[in-house]
Amino acid sequence: MKLRWFVGVPVLTNTLIWLDILLFLVILWLLVVTGILAIQWVMTSAPLSALPAAVSFAVTVSGFFALLFTVGAIFIYRNRYVVLYDFGEDAVMCESMIKWRGPIHESFHVRPFPMEPLYDARKSVAKRVHWADVTEIEPIDGMRIFLLRGNAQRRSVLMRVYCPNDKIYELALETAQKKVGRRYQDEQV
Repeated sequence: MKLRWFVGVPVLTNTLIWLDILLFLVILWLLVVTGILAIQWVMTSAPLSALPAAVSFAVTVSGFFALLFTVGAIFIYRNRYVVLYDFGEDAVMCESMIKWRGPIHESFHVRPFPMEPLYDARKSVAKRVHWADVTEIEPIDGMRIFLLRGNAQRRSVLMRVYCPNDKIYELALETAQKKVGRRYQDEQV
């Protein structure tokens, strides 16, 4: 059975994207503070005297990047992008596309939402994950999202699967679990 759907994904109000942004901002903040203190340590004998200035500058730089993301999410993505998912026999494919025009109410979603097929995207990025690379499926029920994880050592996220409604979420999750479960049964035989 072939499973294929288009889904609108909020950008600015997406919790998972904000977790990624927050992680980036914390790492950026630490690098800026550490860099300034290291430069101060090399140039003077009192590196801690620069700590307040380093923290202030790091907050400013991190705030700038958070503001840049927010402005980009509002004015470029308009808080939405479209993703096409295609569950094949050997792999799952997703193609992320920017939808340039559309009704303004599409910009105010918090969870993934149904979207008409988009065939005239100006930009798109496709990704394919083979079922053989998936070691774990992590559902996030309240958001209608599940994560395909691989590489058992790091549990890295191979793909986020967004579903526009409960019916597709349940069907896609069941299909993914069967694909991964069947593979483990075949390996044990």
